[in-house]
Amino acid sequence: MDHAEVQAGLTEFVAAKLGVPAVAIERLERLSGGASRETWTFDAVTPGAAPIEVRLLGRPRSTFV
Repeated sequence: MDHAEVQAGLTEFVAAKLGVPAVAIERLERLSGGASRETWTFDAVTPGAAPIEVRLLGRPRSTFV
């Protein structure tokens, strides 16, 4: 998955899980390392709340959400 696909999927998924109408995914970055897994880090930001720092571990070329 490329950066834009991951960000779009995370935006929808995280908003649904948090029960909020909108969320911003900021500082999305794929981390290096891991031959059999992809690791991403990002901040989930909702209006009026502190950012939530998240690490996401998934299989390469899989759907995270």
